[in-house]
Amino acid sequence: MIPGEVLAHIERSPLQELPGILADEHTCQGSKFHSPRPMVVHPFSMPHTPEGMIYLCGTCMDNVQLLLAIQAQGEVPWSVQRCFGNLTRSVAATMKEQDHA
Repeated sequence: MIPGEVLAHIERSPLQELPGILADEHTCQGSKFHSPRPMVVHPFSMPHTPEGMIYLCGTCMDNVQLLLAIQAQGEVPWSVQRCFGNLTRSVAATMKEQDHA
């Protein structure tokens, strides 16, 4: 959720280009608790989800990228994979599928 003061400022003086989608439209689905809360999220196609789309903040997307980099080195033990959380693992798996399609 984007703070009202920030949203009001953006509405009064629109930026040329936002670095993502404002979190008042969508929240990050990568983590239940964020501190601080993301103000911007990024859409990702997830064909296996009911909406076909999820939204992640920069930190959660970085975690997906890190997991993908680790997986590129070979088999990843469960003790490492579980540190990334269910959604991060799911997004990484979907991105791998899309890259190999």
